[in-house]
Amino acid sequence: MRMVGPVRRVLTVAAIGFAASMAAGSAAALDVVKRSNGSGAATTFGAPWYVADALGFFEKEGIKFEEVQVKGDANSMRALIAKEVLVGGVGPTTMFAALAEGAKVKVVVSSQPVVDYNIIAKKGIAKSLADIKTASFASAGPKDITTEIPKMVFKKHNVDPAGLNFIQIGSHAARLQSVIAGRVQATMVNTLTATQGKLAGEVDILATVAKDFPGLGYTYLAVREEDLTDAKTRKMIRAFVKGTILGARFVQENPDKAAEIMAKLLKDVDVKLIAAVFRQLNEDGVWGVDGGVEPHITEFTVKVQMEMGDLKQPLTISQVLDRSLVEDVLKEIGPYKKKSS
Repeated sequence: MRMVGPVRRVLTVAAIGFAASMAAGSAAALDVVKRSNGSGAATTFGAPWYVADALGFFEKEGIKFEEVQVKGDANSMRALIAKEVLVGGVGPTTMFAALAEGAKVKVVVSSQPVVDYNIIAKKGIAKSLADIKTASFASAGPKDITTEIPKMVFKKHNVDPAGLNFIQIGSHAARLQSVIAGRVQATMVNTLTATQGKLAGEVDILATVAKDFPGLGYTYLAVREEDLTDAKTRKMIRAFVKGTILGARFVQENPDKAAEIMAKLLKDVDVKLIAAVFRQLNEDGVWGVDGGVEPHITEFTVKVQMEMGDLKQPLTISQVLDRSLVEDVLKEIGPYKKKSS
């Protein structure tokens, strides 16, 4: 029997409604994984999970990624402990301090385990760190790595950091702008931000952290221990770990495509500059292509902080890291193998 117009339209509307409800049901089925970011804004160390989100790596594993921006690593850790997020992004200094205070948290993965920080100053005001030993210095938050690593670098150069006046400002871009505007005299930012300032003729790079402390730990992604023992949340965390590793591998192998994704988040940064920085970071081997929780990085970071007096009691690898999810994922996808050129 041939369908007449009204009947056909009713069936078409019904079909569209059914398809929409199925799509909504599919989206609703994704478990939301919230991750706190102490940088206060998207930046390059998050490239692996931004890529994983954009390319559907997280969705394929059954999760929906959401980033919660906070000011400073201390607030990122507070959000984790308060159960406002499932995953907390923090630096080693904040992680070690939390463990020393008895927090039941563990590092499970890292997007960028090795630092790419640079200490910069307003153009022309300094030739060395000694020239800014009493400067106003922008950092993301008290007691986080953007405050503590500069102190370590100053000490490494035999300059007493006690005279520095730390002012909490926030993201890498905001800290650069604070130097350019003269609100502060110096700060520490990542390679992308430092390169922006230098190319604009606004800042001088006075120190590169990776040269003073090669192999120093950078980003930790921590979770509550209780969530590692709960079957549902452990599965969600594993999905996040896998997506982050796949994202890191994509950035390593496809810097130009990764830069296009990153440029959508950093709208005021030229995509060619992002790609150039990614290629440099790829050469430096900073990404967590195998999970980023290799014990030697944490061992070295603990050792350095002990030597610098920033950590009073040593921490063991088992106190800091839980590598079980990374190891499980690597059994599934295999260790990273660099593509032959």
